[in-house]
This record gives sequence, C-alpha cells and structure tokens, in this order.
Amino acid sequence: MPLTQVEQAALSILQLMESRRLLPKEAWGLCRTMTMTFRPTASLVINVDNILVARNAFAHKSIVGVDLQDCLDGPLWFLKDAQLERLRIHQRWVVEPRNIAMPLGSMHVCDLVYDNVIAQGGDTEWMSLVGTQLASVHRVIMRECQVDFPALPADIKCLDIWWSRFYTPVSLGSCIASLESIKLSKTSLDHLLPDFSICVRLRELTVTEVGIGTHGMGQGVVQPAVTWPASLTYLELGYQTEYTVDLRFTPLPRVLKTLCLWSLARLLSGDFPQGLKEVQIASAGCRIPPSALPASLHTLTLKASAQYKPGDPNPLATYPVGLKVLKFECDNFPYPIGSLPEGLESLMLPAKYSRRLGVLPAWLKSLTVPERYPHPILTSAAISIYVR
Repeated sequence: MPLTQVEQAALSILQLMESRRLLPKEAWGLCRTMTMTFRPTASLVINVDNILVARNAFAHKSIVGVDLQDCLDGPLWFLKDAQLERLRIHQRWVVEPRNIAMPLGSMHVCDLVYDNVIAQGGDTEWMSLVGTQLASVHRVIMRECQVDFPALPADIKCLDIWWSRFYTPVSLGSCIASLESIKLSKTSLDHLLPDFSICVRLRELTVTEVGIGTHGMGQGVVQPAVTWPASLTYLELGYQTEYTVDLRFTPLPRVLKTLCLWSLARLLSGDFPQGLKEVQIASAGCRIPPSALPASLHTLTLKASAQYKPGDPNPLATYPVGLKVLKFECDNFPYPIGSLPEGLESLMLPAKYSRRLGVLPAWLKSLTVPERYPHPILTSAAISIYVR
C-alpha cells in the first residue's frame, strides 16, 4: 500500500538521520529495512523505445502495474518474479510465441488485461501462451479485442469481456471449475453462448448487449435454451439500449439473490426463486407480473432505460408484501405510486416525478424526491428526506 505524505516525510527524516549517523547503531539496519519495504509504488508503461529506462525503474521502485505497448517480443527478462496487480497488453500485431522473452512462469498477476488487440487473421497463439504460462492470474479482462478466442489461464476466478468480437467459440477450458464471475457486455459472438451450467462455482453472471451469430452452423440455427449453474446468486440479462435479444431460458436457480433484467424479447420461464432478494427491471416491454415476485423480496428497482408511457399498463399495480426498498431510477413514471406495502422503509421517486403523494405511512424511514418536487411532503411520523 502506498505511503501517505506524512508517512513518506517521516521515512525521509529517518533516512537523513541514518545517513548522518544521528541514529544509534542498532537502528541502522531497521532504517534500511524500512526504506526497502516502503519503496514508492508505481506503474510502468513499456514500449520499444524505453525498455532500458523501464528496467532501471523496475529495479528501484515497487512496481504494481505493467503496461506493455507493442513490445511483447522485447527483452523483458527483468520482470522475473514480478508481483503485479495488473498486467495490460496492447499488441496490435501478431507475435510469434518463440519470440516472447518475458519470464511468464515466475510472474504473479492479479488482473491480466488484453486491451485493443486486433490480431491479423484472428491469430491468438501468443495470447494463449501468455495466459497459460503465467504463474497465477485472478482475473482476465478483454477489452476491444477482435480475435479468435484464446486459451484462458487455469484457475482464474473472474472473466470480464467488453466491446469485443470473437470468431471462434468462447471456450472456458480448464477454468470451468474455478470461475466465480463472468461478464459479457457489448460483445459479438460468431458462435453460440458457452454452456454456463458447467461452471459449478459461478456466482455472478452478466450477459448484456451480446450479439449472437450462427457463423458456420447453417441457416436457421437457434441458440439453445440458456441453462444456469445451481450456484448462481447474481444474474444480469438483456440490452441497455433499444435493441433486444431473443434468448430462451431454463428456470432460474433456487439460490439466486439478485436479478437484473434489461430489454428482453422473451421472459424467463418458471417461477421466480422464493429466496430472491433484489429485482431490477429496465424494460417497459418486458413486464413481470407482481404476483410472480416472491413475497420476501427486499428491493425492487425500475431502472433508467425503462421508457414508461401514458396508456401502458401499470407494471407495479401491487407490490410484494415484504418489500423494504422501492426505487424508481427512471426519469418519470406516468402512474400513481399506489399503496405502499406495510413495512416499506425506503422510497426513491423518479427524477421528474410530479404527482402528489398521500400521507406517508409511519413505517417509512426515508424518502428521496426530485430536486423540484412541487408538492409538500405529508408524514405521520419522523422521516429522513433526501433530494436526488
């Protein structure tokens, strides 16, 4: 952890006192140890023009992040035994694996980031080598990549993919037993979604704005029903724009706690799990009957992309009886809020809501209103009022 300014100043004073022999001899070794332990932390940006400078910096600073820019085939042997929070690789052309001199087997990396990789012909052999040879990786992040899907490091916990396109199937490979979180967002797949149900430890799954093609599979091929692992506790699905995705789903896992639904052409099948604690809805065209929500639901949120219009059926005619938090994270809601469930503790109104509220019940503890809400707030007990 980096030192604060006060701690750095105190260390500098100790170093000065030690250099002028103003400290007792017994403290000399301690001061040197402190100096080496609390070396300033930094991140290195390495390219073909500054490798020598980077080598010297690596020797004298505590490097927590390395950013490689088109130099994967450079003399990076000095990274031996590096302990990095983040290794980012920005490589715009294909590198022969035999030309990679980086000591992968001794490097420990928390986050491995492939950033803006557009390989010629989709070649990802070098990406697979890096991923499988690094000593340890916690998370793999792919951002703005257009490649064949590479081999993943073994035993990773998290896989995050953004703004990418893959020409070959997404293969979870040897990490299916270790993955706990998968995020696919704003990504195009030429092949079907992977089978998430084989990830026996998967707890969090996000599939938003993912285009699915049928390249190489013939005409009329339909994505099989998406199946979920029994361990899933967080699920986010759909599109955050006007586009929709037509996917079929199997019933939700019983241990699911949080469900976020964006624009969908097809509703989830089966009853919602009774243990569900939070639901977020962001589509006026994908309504969930209130009776489908479990009575014990804690938080219900209508998100910003929901375009509710006068004349549409009210999607919230009734509320789950056990609801504690009700949030309207949308601009407007052209209906009365209605009768609040007994025991509701927190209510957030839409950003442009202008309808009059009745007398708020005594059990309500907090209310968030628009900045220019035009009506007085009537309460039957003390309440905390916030302005959004």
